[in-house]
Amino acid sequence: MPTGKDTIELLYNAFQENPNRLTYSTEKLQKQYNASQAQVQKARKLYRINPMDFVVAQAVSLGSENLNEYYTDSIPASELFETLTEEKEDPYLTFMKNAHKPSLNIYAKEDNWEVKQKWVKNKETGESSLLVRKTNSQDLKQLGEQVIEQMTKYSPVYPVIKREQSKDPHLLVLSLADIHLGKLSVTYETGQEYNRQIAINRTLEGIQGLLNKSAGFNIDGILLIVGNDILHTDTLNRGTTKGTPQDTEGMWHENFLLAKDLYIKVIEMLVPIADVYVQHNMSNHDYMSGYFLADTVKSWFRLNENVVFDTSPKDRKYFQYGLNLIGSTHGDNIKPDNLPLIMAEENPQEWGETKFRFWYTHHIHSKQSKDYGSVCVESLRSPSVPDAWHDRSGYLNTQALEGFIHSFDRGQVARLTNYF
Repeated sequence: MPTGKDTIELLYNAFQENPNRLTYSTEKLQKQYNASQAQVQKARKLYRINPMDFVVAQAVSLGSENLNEYYTDSIPASELFETLTEEKEDPYLTFMKNAHKPSLNIYAKEDNWEVKQKWVKNKETGESSLLVRKTNSQDLKQLGEQVIEQMTKYSPVYPVIKREQSKDPHLLVLSLADIHLGKLSVTYETGQEYNRQIAINRTLEGIQGLLNKSAGFNIDGILLIVGNDILHTDTLNRGTTKGTPQDTEGMWHENFLLAKDLYIKVIEMLVPIADVYVQHNMSNHDYMSGYFLADTVKSWFRLNENVVFDTSPKDRKYFQYGLNLIGSTHGDNIKPDNLPLIMAEENPQEWGETKFRFWYTHHIHSKQSKDYGSVCVESLRSPSVPDAWHDRSGYLNTQALEGFIHSFDRGQVARLTNYF
């Protein structure tokens, strides 16, 4: 008979094997793993703290429970982000800027220092002198503990939002599809304008527009698909991951920070409505940077129990909601007509438990939708306009952000579009 700790570790390992299990109801997990409600909640909490190592997650959890207080992350939304969005600073950001930042004491006490000495010969005079200096011999383990403690304090703390169970639940699927932050397109060359400011403004405007359109449904969960070329480049020489040169605006590090703040702002827009499951798709423009970005934002929300992340580098991701099985991928590696069979092979259990099956793909910046038996494969529009090369080649697109409403037991019941 497994102990309580063994059951928690068993659940944790199940989440590692398939992060989609985090979306299962507590009752379902209790039944599958013969666990109590408290054990399921504990396993979920540990996985959110550290999805890579159960022991580390336990250690950080025990350490955070002993902290008397938390400090809000002292790094505010970047001044560049605020300038581009042209928004007035709200009280939250004011607090963030003025938040106390504890100093990291990397120096040991006086009695932990030791004397180092060395004879040095002066080349000009030929005389030798004994130089004496103090060096820090602080134990590295102690330093590591201090760093972990400070990182814990810097993590923003969000209050847990208790939700009432809906009688007619729906899932809102949103995708930040092909934002390409850092892309530059100028009117005199392409007939359309696109830059960092437009990318950020369109994303925020589009998400708010989709939320407004979804207001008539009882939303009890949000699937937010991120990645998918959120950043336009991935190299120092302004190229994609494979090195293809791009028309760009701004430095790579500026665009990374802008994208980080944009992700955070979008998620904070969604959390008051329903719990958010963030699913990262690897993509061809920013295969590395996009992954680092998603993992950074995951760390920001690691103490938020209403947000769950899947930032693994797997090319295809899945999400089960009632009788719905939803797959997402960037779409640059696999032909659409191969996706239905791949879904069935990679998810035999979920396939058998569902009736309505969907793929949401990206990459081509335009709308295509086709049914393959019981599976609908749909590519999503992008808010990004063509750059010079795509314009010359005739690759034009209708710019928009899209969302979808899935009923718990009736499949996709609505499509939402915010055009630009």
